[in-house]
Amino acid sequence: MSKLKVSEIFYSLQGEGRYVGVPSVFLRTFGCNFKCEGFGMFPGAKSTEASSIDPANYKTFAELPLVNTGCDSYASWDPRFKDFSPMLEIDAVVRRCIELLPNKRWKTANHNHTHLVITGGEPLLGWQRA
Repeated sequence: MSKLKVSEIFYSLQGEGRYVGVPSVFLRTFGCNFKCEGFGMFPGAKSTEASSIDPANYKTFAELPLVNTGCDSYASWDPRFKDFSPMLEIDAVVRRCIELLPNKRWKTANHNHTHLVITGGEPLLGWQRA
């Protein structure tokens, strides 16, 4: 069975784009080929905020602090945090996504679908491996 390195799976409201405000399941994969150190910075500047976080001070992904500059999902790509992201079988990923839904299933009488956001890291890197 194929596996995927998953940083986190959670249920929340989509916060940007066309589907802003839509309840969604977020599947955040591990691994990225970008660092995006310039987010929230002046042009040409790079953030060092995430690099100052020591993974040894935390036990779980959920305990890690948020950053205000640079990539806000730094722990989903920075190799220092790889141990926070387990390899999960695809069936386990699907089951966890469904468990997070308020009605515990993808389809209901009132809704034709549930919004799934696949994010990362760089999600396509994980899917290519799987």
